[in-house]
Amino acid sequence: MDQDEPLIVGLAETPYTTTSGRSVFDLAGDVHAQLLESTGLDNGAIDGLVVCASTTEAGNPFWSAYFADALGLELDFCQGMDLGGASFIAGVARAALAVRAGLCRRVVVIAADAPSTTNRSDPRGYRPEWQDTVGLTGPPGAFGLLSSRYEAQYGPVQDALAKLAVTQREHALLNDNACAKLRKPLTAEEYLSARQISSSGSSMSRAAATAARASGRRWSPARRSRRSCAASSRRPASPCRNA
Repeated sequence: MDQDEPLIVGLAETPYTTTSGRSVFDLAGDVHAQLLESTGLDNGAIDGLVVCASTTEAGNPFWSAYFADALGLELDFCQGMDLGGASFIAGVARAALAVRAGLCRRVVVIAADAPSTTNRSDPRGYRPEWQDTVGLTGPPGAFGLLSSRYEAQYGPVQDALAKLAVTQREHALLNDNACAKLRKPLTAEEYLSARQISSSGSSMSRAAATAARASGRRWSPARRSRRSCAASSRRPASPCRNA
């Protein structure tokens, strides 16, 4: 095998918790120590780092450099990723490119965040004008739009969403580090019969939408509407269910 061909040689994670009070550096140190132990590598052997964007450290222009210092790393390659939930998998791709290019030999890719301890995120750009004003304040509304597109192209989306929710719940049951409140069995029937908290004939305030997102409630598109947002003062909101 080509010595420059990238390989994933280890994986580590911390339990998913909320309001732990732990800092993002504390969590990162934990997972980094686990990774070194499981791979048998010394910290000095790590010469590359890809660190994903953190709401806790949002606005820190030296985020990846501070991160490297906190972990005691001396690097030849250091990269920050800011693609939201896709940052980690994109970080793995970027690490592979760095290895192939000969920029480094051993890269650690870390996604660490503690938003329930400190959240400094402040998305700007077009969001305040075109998203927040109609209630599209986060992932629930965005996934509602995706679900609306699926429904328009393939038909009713509820059964497909049920399969997704059940599969994800099954994965959580197999993972000791998964969010504790989600480590409970869930059937498609339970998902589909969950309490609906918003219908296509009502509107929901932005505060209610944020509360729904924080509580883990499920959002799906309105059956009769091709536009779906987390909440809107001008357009119907999507039907919601507790998962």
